[in-house]
Amino acid sequence: MLEQLRRRSLAVVSALIVVGATAFAVTTAGASSGRSGEATPTSPERAISPRLGQIFNVLGASATADAPPLPAATSEAVSVSASRGTIASAARFAGGSYPAWVVPGSEGVCLVVGASGRLDLPSAVCGTITEAEERGLALTATAAAGGSPIVVGLAPNGNTSVTVTNADGAREEVPVANNVYEVTAGRPSTVTLKDAAGAQVTRRVG
Repeated sequence: MLEQLRRRSLAVVSALIVVGATAFAVTTAGASSGRSGEATPTSPERAISPRLGQIFNVLGASATADAPPLPAATSEAVSVSASRGTIASAARFAGGSYPAWVVPGSEGVCLVVGASGRLDLPSAVCGTITEAEERGLALTATAAAGGSPIVVGLAPNGNTSVTVTNADGAREEVPVANNVYEVTAGRPSTVTLKDAAGAQVTRRVG
């Protein structure tokens, strides 16, 4: 009888050990699976608004290998990466006597001018998508060597030129290339252009 009880006790103990080991293995596997399945927190991806590509053809162009990179010599130029949800890596070079870049984003767009004025430093101006399609963007930089302010602007598609009215009332047509125009002479007071819908609008500069 004692021998039977001893054998029965050993069987119970062995069963408990097996159950305990199995439970530990399941728990460990579950914990390990949980750790491997955990998603590493990532920053939400910002998407460029498709509307911007419809307003500005320059943003639909492929970046060329020989295009100069977006300047980062001043805090203004660097800040475009965070302004209006813009993405600096998506900037498109528009060329010009004063090199310009157009930087798209999820909420707006920025125009960066690489070198202008007496200080020869980059400058930037940003606006919402609505502002850009209704009035474009205009950046007035420091005075040029001749004493005239430099105006570099962003115009929606459909503008082959803009009309600049000077402070003395004189007008001149300024060409638009890659959605960008430059005013490098006179005393510009206003710029007249077409909005994204084709309606004529006039905006003050300076």
